[in-house]
Amino acid sequence: MKLNKKGIIALALLVAIVATILAATFNTKGEVTVMLAPETAELKIDGKESMPVKSNQIISLNPGAYIFQFSRDGFANQTSRITISKGEKKTIDIVLTPQTKEAKELIDKDPRAASIIKQAQDKKNSELLAKLPITTTGFSIDSCSSIKKPSDTTRKAVCITTLASDVNDAALLYARNAGYSNDQFEILIGSKDKKLVIASQNYKVEYYGNISSAKVLLVITPMTNSTDPAQLTAIKDRALSDLQSQGYNTSDYAIFYSNSFLSQFNSEVPEHDHSEHALSPGQ
Repeated sequence: MKLNKKGIIALALLVAIVATILAATFNTKGEVTVMLAPETAELKIDGKESMPVKSNQIISLNPGAYIFQFSRDGFANQTSRITISKGEKKTIDIVLTPQTKEAKELIDKDPRAASIIKQAQDKKNSELLAKLPITTTGFSIDSCSSIKKPSDTTRKAVCITTLASDVNDAALLYARNAGYSNDQFEILIGSKDKKLVIASQNYKVEYYGNISSAKVLLVITPMTNSTDPAQLTAIKDRALSDLQSQGYNTSDYAIFYSNSFLSQFNSEVPEHDHSEHALSPGQ
């Protein structure tokens, strides 16, 4: 049978479609996208021969478990264990640790580095929050609304609720070992009714819940028996300054003082806003 030009084109399209369908049907590979800083490095997979790799490169692999080892002169080697399934698409974030001045300058100038680090940490934090709540003898750990950013309903803090204050240190150590550190999470610890926000030698700041839908109640307690107005005022000013420096915008809160002299500085709260709401883990 002799085909004309249109017939040849139609046949070619049919062959292409069938080939695409067969490729999709019988393709058993998965794909790993490597996000990398610095932009290029050497990669060994399961210890085999090294190959060059660059950021945003896609590597096709048969289903299974693999060990990726990244290396580059001036940087520490980094190993990542990967498990890939049939048809799975996965992204790994790799930022090599510089070991020389030149390598550090290269990372500092690389705009991808900060982005990759943040993405990787956000992913890790989300995975840790998904494991909550954790309940053990004497205390529990759960996610709760942020106090640092009370208007952001998507932001989560980690609340550690203890049955007694003498287990606070043990609870904090447990949480830190489980990955819930002050470096990555806003940590609030205390009883069901109040949570410690900041503690220092001279004062402590505690969260007592919300006195309205818009105002969070913080209570500042001077850790002194002094009645000297100048000393108490200095403690108040230091507490407010520390709150600000740690990311707490003091205008977002109703702030009260558990001290008769400092009570004159208590926030003014409209009468209808005095309803108190308990801290709500998981919300």
